[in-house]
Amino acid sequence: MKHLPRINSALAIGVHVGADAHRVASYNPWVALRWMLDRKTISGATLRGPEETPTRENALRMYTRGSAWFAFAEKEYGSLEVGKLADLAVLSKDYFKVPVGEIGEIEAAMTVVGGRVVYDK
Repeated sequence: MKHLPRINSALAIGVHVGADAHRVASYNPWVALRWMLDRKTISGATLRGPEETPTRENALRMYTRGSAWFAFAEKEYGSLEVGKLADLAVLSKDYFKVPVGEIGEIEAAMTVVGGRVVYDK
């Protein structure tokens, strides 16, 4: 098996990891995801080594599925599945393709809640 950074290995074996960066930082999920991926504090200090950095997919999974699990709400939200809440946002940039430093700049261009467009830039 290919060597994976520890956080990714933990997720691969089923360890539940959530994300609550908004408790100590911005409520903006994109800022929190950038923080998970660039490993830096607001002042620019590096907190963790590369082996503790999740992949972009795993960071998003921790923020969505992981957080839903810790909230005892994994049956209601956290992933796109039949029977779950399916609110969504159309984003200004592709989370999986922009440089890590630009992830915090992602914005919603449109938001749909309960099947209704509630925001359209």
